[in-house]
Amino acid sequence: MDARHSGPTGASIPPFAGGMDFDPVPDPPTLSAVPSPPSQTATPVPGYGHYQVAAPVAMSAPGAAAPYPGGAPVQSASRQRVSPVVLAVIVAVVFVGVALGSFLLANSMRTPEAEVQRYLDYLAQGKASAATKMVDPGVPNSERVFLTDEVMASASSLMRVEEVVDRNPDSDAQTHIVDATVLVDGIRFTFPFEVSEVKPTLGVIKNWKIRNALMTPVAVRIKGVSTFSVGGVSAPVSDYDSFPFTSPTYMFYPGVYTVNAADLGDYIEAEPATLRATRTEYQYGADPLINVSIETTYSPSLLDAALDEVVAQANSCVTPPGNLDAACPFALQSRTLSLLEVKKLPTELKTGEWEPNRFQGYVTFRIQRGAGTTIQDIKTTAIATPEFDDGGKVLLDASGKPHFWVEFEAE
Repeated sequence: MDARHSGPTGASIPPFAGGMDFDPVPDPPTLSAVPSPPSQTATPVPGYGHYQVAAPVAMSAPGAAAPYPGGAPVQSASRQRVSPVVLAVIVAVVFVGVALGSFLLANSMRTPEAEVQRYLDYLAQGKASAATKMVDPGVPNSERVFLTDEVMASASSLMRVEEVVDRNPDSDAQTHIVDATVLVDGIRFTFPFEVSEVKPTLGVIKNWKIRNALMTPVAVRIKGVSTFSVGGVSAPVSDYDSFPFTSPTYMFYPGVYTVNAADLGDYIEAEPATLRATRTEYQYGADPLINVSIETTYSPSLLDAALDEVVAQANSCVTPPGNLDAACPFALQSRTLSLLEVKKLPTELKTGEWEPNRFQGYVTFRIQRGAGTTIQDIKTTAIATPEFDDGGKVLLDASGKPHFWVEFEAE
């Protein structure tokens, strides 16, 4: 039985009108055909301000490339790189700025005052060689023998810098006068330095040069001594008899030094002298030359040698034909004396009160001019005078003994 015609009641179901011919179901529309919804704008809510709602993202057709979520794609690295020309200009500007700043800083530190201060620091520290290299003393080598580190190291006191002042610091002049006030062993003086601008470094960095060195000319006089020494350095003494004792002179950097007579030998004694090398003439208008005099005395050894010479000459005067020597008393110069002898010899000699180079003692001779005549005592003053070389030093013979000129003056 046909199921369509059976039912619980057995009644048949009437067929659909028009039979089984339904309209076909249309194909679903493609995504590209779906219209984009209209843009919507958020309705402002009172009291909360306005908010813009972004437009919905349009969907692409299947197979189409997906858009970047952030909008336009990021540019490539080549497009973001700074142009080499621009970079070079920036680097050049920075370099010029740094260089200009460095030059300005360097010039602010390179001043006439700074140059003088650097020179004075060398002298205050006893660095003679550095000071001489920085500022030429401008004197012959023979006069600069004491401008050494060794001599300055021997000083009992060096200078102390108190003030350095440019007389006209704002001037654009190429030569400046810089006054330096220093102190040496309690003596204060001001020395004017002449400082000149010289060729700049790299054409922009200023350089300055000191034209005059801070030194003190010194003359050393020592009677009977040919050389003197300071700090282990020796040099000939100045001419004792010259005036104003300027031959030769020597330069010293400021300080307090000990001057010693050199090559004294066994017959001369001398105490050291103190030299204060300052430049007080700039304060008082005095002559800058400093004279150092060392007094010498004859040692007991020289007096003993002189006594030996007097005794030897006296004995020679009583030993014919030695009595005919011009050095002997005139009364002894005879070939007919029947008695000729020394009655008394000195035991010591003394220096003359007004003539320190003459050593004196008393000798008594005894003579008789013939048999039966009166015996005479000839009292004399024996004088022994040392002989000196051209340098004023005692002459010595080959054995190292001093030479004397001996004479007898009758009373």
